[in-house]
Amino acid sequence: MDFEGLQQLASKEIKTLEGEILTKKHAGVSTEELNEFKECFDHFDRNKGGYLERLELLSCLKSLGQDPTEAELDNVLNQYGTASGTNEDGSAKKVLAFEPFVNYMKSKHSQGNSSPAAIKDNFRIMANGKDIITEAEIRAVLPPEKANFLISQMPKVSGGYDYNAYTDSLFK
Repeated sequence: MDFEGLQQLASKEIKTLEGEILTKKHAGVSTEELNEFKECFDHFDRNKGGYLERLELLSCLKSLGQDPTEAELDNVLNQYGTASGTNEDGSAKKVLAFEPFVNYMKSKHSQGNSSPAAIKDNFRIMANGKDIITEAEIRAVLPPEKANFLISQMPKVSGGYDYNAYTDSLFK
């Protein structure tokens, strides 16, 4: 085995171990959910600094189906965030690292957000209040493989996809 192959093998092992450590740290969160949180967090961490600023956090939460108000966003940052300088108005600037982000998501998840009504509400937010969601709206907030899965499963209708019928089919 050459040096490059050895490096690739070591890199895979490191990723596997990191995944196992994350899973153990976050009991109560499935590996799939944890991977989704990490993928989403990394996607919106534009400067790759390991934390989300306010607007990045808002975009991340929206892509995960949440639509926090300004007050809710402030609460998340105050409760889970850490100070990182000051804003233009002189107030403390807060950012959210991955570990506290997962803790927040875990607390949100434990509130039971998987009823048909909650899922439809999340789709409605993604669809900007419409009863039909377009492929572009799905792709704007989801990673390609998740978007492809939803598009392949949702009933296609004129102008997009019927998320109401799709959600109803999940709870039959």
